Amino acid sequence: MSLKEKLSYNLIIQSIGPTLSFLTIFIIAKFGGAEVQGRYASVTAWINLAVVIGTFGFPQGFIYLINKLYVSPKVLFKFTSFYCLVFIVCFNLIVLTLIELNMVSPLVLSTLSQVILISLPVTMLVFHGLLRGIYLTHNQSILFAAFSILPATFLFPFVLTGVILHQYNFHLIYLVSSIPVLITVLILVKPILNSSESSSIKTFPWTALFNHGTNSFLQALFFVLQPIIAYWFINKYIGGELEIGYFNLGLFLFQGFLVPIGMVAPLLFEHWTKNDDQNLIMKFNRFKVFFIELIIGGMLALLLNYFIPLVFGSEYIPSIQVVQILLFITPVIFHVRVLIPAIHSKGYPQYNTIIGLARLLVFICLSYVWILNSSNLLVGLAICWTTSEIIGALLTLRAYNLLPKTK
Repeated sequence: MSLKEKLSYNLIIQSIGPTLSFLTIFIIAKFGGAEVQGRYASVTAWINLAVVIGTFGFPQGFIYLINKLYVSPKVLFKFTSFYCLVFIVCFNLIVLTLIELNMVSPLVLSTLSQVILISLPVTMLVFHGLLRGIYLTHNQSILFAAFSILPATFLFPFVLTGVILHQYNFHLIYLVSSIPVLITVLILVKPILNSSESSSIKTFPWTALFNHGTNSFLQALFFVLQPIIAYWFINKYIGGELEIGYFNLGLFLFQGFLVPIGMVAPLLFEHWTKNDDQNLIMKFNRFKVFFIELIIGGMLALLLNYFIPLVFGSEYIPSIQVVQILLFITPVIFHVRVLIPAIHSKGYPQYNTIIGLARLLVFICLSYVWILNSSNLLVGLAICWTTSEIIGALLTLRAYNLLPKTK
């Protein structure tokens, strides 16, 4: 199967995931209101952060170990199983400590039962994320796409059930929805494990795993920290769950449009680690493409004046300007993020890490300055987010253009 066919299949199948995620947000926003949607956003942001920390960039490391060093998937599965057992213990201890130090918002976690409830789905999602790296090396078509969207696929019906029953315990909903994810993952990876050769864990290439995993981990960490910091700014200086709900609507649509590149990024990285093929980038990286993308972004922003009141109701009218600011630049950001797996595959993942850190620091600094010197804080936060993304995009373009001179 060619790269274009793999990308096409994955985009088609994996589009079900963001579609279900959109429906999840829509149902909560429509029937639960902005405040409940803000609560869901806060819980989800912390779960995403915990999963990123838990996976630690190991999926990309697994891909490298299997493709380049021919490490047995069975050994990686044993490592994953043991790692997840250690992770759940550490997670509970760390989170309980953070709660005691008042470093976790009561909106997210406040009791021991909530910590235990959230630790189980987080660990199962970490397990899914790690095995996704193994599965990609054996199947890059429809089954991999289905494997990738398992969490969103099972989360939606349980959220829908909760909305129907007027039960918005998102900790419990995440737990119940993660159980079928775990079962399905084990069923899908079993044939790979059965056909793999056994080898000793003593010969495990720890250095290679951490070298290739650490940069991926830090990049993902910077991505998920940004919304959490934004919600913290909102909660401390602007309002509470209602305002978080307004901002999260824009953030969800912004990130939703970027989902396709997230879907195919592992495939591109896996392809480029095996093949020195940059034709796709050369065709994609043209000035006229950027111009077209700005036009598309402007059209999206204008349509939001009608889309948000029609779909989400008049309650969300205060969020329109925020969403417009975030979505205007989205097509360009989508374009530039194709370069991230290209830079990594060339052997310079540290470039992506530095750019991710720079983007996060720019957002934090600009947001703090804006909060101290302006009154329209929610719109200002959106402007700061968009500015940080533009700077990150320019740095990514510069980094990619430097690669031929350095290697």
